[in-house]
Amino acid sequence: MIEKRSFGKTKDGQEAFLYILRNRKGMEAHILDYGAALVRLYVPDKKGQIDDIVLGFDDITGYEVNESSQGVVVGRVANRIGGGTFTLNGRTYMLDQNQGENTLHSGFDRYGFHFYKAYPEEESSVTLKRISPHMEQGFPGNLNLAVTYQLTEENELILSYEARSDRDTPLNLTNHSYFNLGGYQTQDLSTHQILIRSSVITATDENSLCNGSLLSIANSPMDLRRMTPIMERIDMDYKPLKIGAGFDHNYILEHKEGEPDAIAEETVSGRRMEVYTDLPGMQFYTANWLSESEIGKGGIPHKPRTAVCFETQFFPNSCNIPSFPDTILKEGEKFKSTTKYCFRIIK
Repeated sequence: MIEKRSFGKTKDGQEAFLYILRNRKGMEAHILDYGAALVRLYVPDKKGQIDDIVLGFDDITGYEVNESSQGVVVGRVANRIGGGTFTLNGRTYMLDQNQGENTLHSGFDRYGFHFYKAYPEEESSVTLKRISPHMEQGFPGNLNLAVTYQLTEENELILSYEARSDRDTPLNLTNHSYFNLGGYQTQDLSTHQILIRSSVITATDENSLCNGSLLSIANSPMDLRRMTPIMERIDMDYKPLKIGAGFDHNYILEHKEGEPDAIAEETVSGRRMEVYTDLPGMQFYTANWLSESEIGKGGIPHKPRTAVCFETQFFPNSCNIPSFPDTILKEGEKFKSTTKYCFRIIK
């Protein structure tokens, strides 16, 4: 039976709830109906110790502010849109310019600041649904969105997205969880190693906006095709790393059948996380812009470079770049996508 637990009340008095998924191996995923957020993820280490490995907040108050999008579903369009504008079917749409002249994660009224209707389905899964109304955030179409979290007995957390719109609309959904495999409280990435199956990123300008060109990173400091201690690379003298103040880039995934698209390992705990997705890209982000003014779980400030994000996605700014994979959800068509996080112990 899925446990439902109060997570406090919002400033306008609406009660938020956690839905707790468990398996027989000690894993737990705590899912919030506000922002469809992954609030806690308990995973055993090589000694059987179970720790929460995602950053976040102790109650609903933190998620009402949540400038760093801790754990939430991001939409209607994740990442950056150039100039805060796009043109679709002959009409130009204006969006919030919340990162300089550009739009980041669809502006100020983010999906992480809305309630979802929760539907616990079985012992191991919960689906969260909401309707994003026509012109919310400036996007056309009433979008019916469903996000399902499923925890399996194989220590897999599976995120499944479904969406349908009554008008053509851009769509690029992701989850913005911050992972530290040593436990959120460790505040340290020095024992983390990363692998990403990619040798090309989408190039950006000085404002981290994709400009339509591709950049080979083979044999560069950003080439992570072999397990790499991430803190050894993060400050290397390489222009894209300088622009992002570390890793904050869309990797174009190679998708080798049966193999994970990305892997993270933490050598002290022995935890290994494998990431699988059917989407073409993944924003790998080393939490470079976290601020200590944001107080997380247990009263711990969210310091920069204390976690990693694997934001599976379409390419950023695709609605303005015809050469990128099409992100327009056509009227009446159904969008479906799955991202899977698999947890193992390093052998």
